[in-house]
Amino acid sequence: MSVSIVTYNVLNPKLCTAEWFPECHPQALLESHRWTLVSQKITEWMSHKCIICLQEVSREWSDRLMKLFDPSYGCIVADYGTPRQDYMGILVAWPHDLYLVLDCNTSRLVELPSSRKLLSDLCMTKMALTTPLSSDTMFGRWYNILCYYFRRCILNRWTKSVTTQGKTKTWFASPFSPSQPSSQDMAFSSFHRLIWIKFCRRSENGEIGRSLCEQERLASPIEGQTIHCSTQFCVTNYHMPCRYKDDEFMNLHTRMLVDATKWLSASSPFLMVGDFNAHPKTVAFQTMSNLLPQFLCSARDFTCWTSTPANGPFKEQLDYIWYSPGQWLLVRSHTPSCDIVGPLPTLSEPSDHLPVYNTFWCMK
Repeated sequence: MSVSIVTYNVLNPKLCTAEWFPECHPQALLESHRWTLVSQKITEWMSHKCIICLQEVSREWSDRLMKLFDPSYGCIVADYGTPRQDYMGILVAWPHDLYLVLDCNTSRLVELPSSRKLLSDLCMTKMALTTPLSSDTMFGRWYNILCYYFRRCILNRWTKSVTTQGKTKTWFASPFSPSQPSSQDMAFSSFHRLIWIKFCRRSENGEIGRSLCEQERLASPIEGQTIHCSTQFCVTNYHMPCRYKDDEFMNLHTRMLVDATKWLSASSPFLMVGDFNAHPKTVAFQTMSNLLPQFLCSARDFTCWTSTPANGPFKEQLDYIWYSPGQWLLVRSHTPSCDIVGPLPTLSEPSDHLPVYNTFWCMK
């Protein structure tokens, strides 16, 4: 069964300002101009029956996209942004005539049982005053988490020590005095949500469960070989928080995302797509590639090209399609042949990211 999927960070209009992109053409930053180009791209992908996964979708644009997708496409939106960001979020859309939704989850990543188990395991390694319990049970997970945070947030705050001129002074302090949150605290308090959907491929007459040959009558992508294909598969869309300078935070979110996708998908083939805010030289990318060694990115050497006052010039791969090992076969990578002149956005490219668009063969 062939599956075409595209992931694209559309760049939230609230974040597309001349102050943040001073080197870009002023017209390239206009919302009306950018929306026209984005809607043209999406319309083209819809004509190819793609599953479309978007990031940084503002509430205003999500309303427009609902109208654009109706009635041929189904659509799910999960927002996590602040009012200043117009409650931006992620979106997944799919063609009604090809796919039936069997299950769906749009939870905060940190609220899933797989994330709580990871937090419990981390707490077990840091507990010194109590004996940890197994993380295999719900009681054990919550016991470890509560004991860890009781020790860290209460007992560790009863005393304060300050060293001045080689002399250390220690005194009792309020256990509720403010402290700087750790990377672990920040990671497990994030409001970022995922969209996970389990699809089933429809047959030509809308029924479910017929064989691949009856559904598509397509030849095997490998000549001379018979490939047994699956009619059910899962898709996860996620926008990784932009805290790329905090390796511990990014590693925790990477592990949570992979654990959640595997837990939700069980044994079904899955595709995990999005803007991961991690280029191949980062620790988070290495962690991801160790957990999921198979992935695809753009045929170009970058998917994000910006030049901002805060970060300067930046040109790297940040957007990927990760997939479950041994269950997918790449059929085609769709990369436009035109040259890109940056930094982005430009008059012809409406976002600071480029889409990643591939067609796969889903195998059992």
